[in-house]
Amino acid sequence: MSTKNTKPSHPRVDLTDQAVYLTEILPHDVNYGYETWKGSIAIAVNGKSFSNVKGMKALVDSVESGIIEIEVLGAPSIILDMDVCKDTDAILREQYNLHTTCSIDLQELAPL
Repeated sequence: MSTKNTKPSHPRVDLTDQAVYLTEILPHDVNYGYETWKGSIAIAVNGKSFSNVKGMKALVDSVESGIIEIEVLGAPSIILDMDVCKDTDAILREQYNLHTTCSIDLQELAPL
């Protein structure tokens, strides 16, 4: 009697799962001190985990005011005041010649 191994040879992967790397921290007073987080992996927003960049954006956008905590692997959390972030959004976009607050594929979600 042979026993057949029913376990797949590799784990199933959800193709919508993505690591969210912080690839750029724009120099500005609102981001002061966070430059060293460049290259970090974000894992949660205000204690809620996400599985991809769209999920992270949705969690960030759900915070209308107050403090937002972005948890990252291997480093202290990034703590930002959403009111200050919203107030400086236009300034940062002009200073860095950014036409929108996010890439085109994320624009279908609520804006910051």
